Amino acid sequence: MKINIFQRLWLLPFKLHGWISAASQWQLRWHLKSKNLDDQIAKSLKNYLQGLSEKKIDEVTKQKMEFPELVKPIQSIVPIPEKEELEVYGIDSTFLAKCWRWLVQDNHQSLPGDKKILGHSILSQDPEWACLVTGMRINGVRMLADALRVQFSSQSAGGLQFELGDFQQSLRSLQRWGYSLHAIFHSHRFNGPVSPSQIDLNTQRQLLEPAFPAIQAVFSEDGYIRFFSAERPFSIRIFGKGVTHVKDTLYQLDQNLRSAAQADDIWPSLVFPRRSD
Repeated sequence: MKINIFQRLWLLPFKLHGWISAASQWQLRWHLKSKNLDDQIAKSLKNYLQGLSEKKIDEVTKQKMEFPELVKPIQSIVPIPEKEELEVYGIDSTFLAKCWRWLVQDNHQSLPGDKKILGHSILSQDPEWACLVTGMRINGVRMLADALRVQFSSQSAGGLQFELGDFQQSLRSLQRWGYSLHAIFHSHRFNGPVSPSQIDLNTQRQLLEPAFPAIQAVFSEDGYIRFFSAERPFSIRIFGKGVTHVKDTLYQLDQNLRSAAQADDIWPSLVFPRRSD
């Protein structure tokens, strides 16, 4: 039986419906298959993660049994304060000797009786002397290399005070040329290892450390030198010969270096002329 063209056209809608129905069924089957696949993947992931969690729990439990300190309660976190940088100061031994010679006069005059200050016998009527010290900063080392004279408002064998106006002018001069105050040197007029007085410490704590990267040093008659600060951590580097490290920040000039300094036999200095000048 032959089907003409008109019959073919009349049957076409029924064929299209069949094709669409088959495609819809195939899409549904694929959707169900995909959904089932997604469910399987989700289930596998869930089982995997659950297995990891159980494994971690087992490991933590095992660690708690082996290391009981792990189960201690966690303490509150307190910010750790930043450690203050250690300042390093360097000084040449000959400059140190010239400072000592300038700070301690050698024309002692004996005092009547046995006058004492802070338990030490004063060897002369000569007053204490002091100077400001500065220098360059090279590779993190603050050099103590140059000294500035400052006028005093009071001066005696038991102590001294800078004249405030002259002290401020000296600080302005340092700032003008790009320098900082690195130290204050002064003398105590007795022999033996020296220590700062309470006034020295108060000056360091209240005046110097809040404003300057400066320390202090106190010199004795017989060449002991103690560097100190109030709270600032620091270290000292001595360059050259003739200085003995006694302990901590206490040093002493050797006899040969002191003799050379007193005789002005190191080399001529424009910073520290002879006392007679």
